[in-house]
Amino acid sequence: FTYDNNHFTSLNISHHKNPHHQQSHEKPSSDKYSYDRQTPEQPWVFQCNLLEPDIFFVNHRKMTELVYHLTRSGRTDDLMFGVIMNFSWLYTMIKIGQFDKALTDIDLAYSYTQEKELKFLATTLRSIKVKVLKNPASLSAELQQRLLPVVTSLPKLRHLLLECDKDGPKYCS
Repeated sequence: FTYDNNHFTSLNISHHKNPHHQQSHEKPSSDKYSYDRQTPEQPWVFQCNLLEPDIFFVNHRKMTELVYHLTRSGRTDDLMFGVIMNFSWLYTMIKIGQFDKALTDIDLAYSYTQEKELKFLATTLRSIKVKVLKNPASLSAELQQRLLPVVTSLPKLRHLLLECDKDGPKYCS
């Protein structure tokens, strides 16, 4: 490890030569080096005790900032499949009382991507809002019931259906 510009970094450094920069004895700047920080993926929630799933801490930064940054950077696949079509994200947003924020995020993603699956998902969530707000554990079953019949015509919903099947029992049992 090396210490540079108040950060510890690994020795896996990619040197990018700046053609406009002449050789000098200056300290390295961020435009000359690209560091692979190898940061682990952050969860949506942090649970202290797996035996008490209703006691958790929300990863507030990820929940509030990720959609914004992915839309602005044009990373539409990460936005669609890493966030919007992610059952854990949807369930957590509902569980923390942010159902309307989730709908706003889906609408924002739709405005950037124009993916018809997002429009259908938003409409579906609006139609089940009362049920899932009353009982968040019903989210997986409600989504599967409404998305399965249309998955052949809206194939990108398959990802969310698979997540409902895989993660639904963990959150909704």
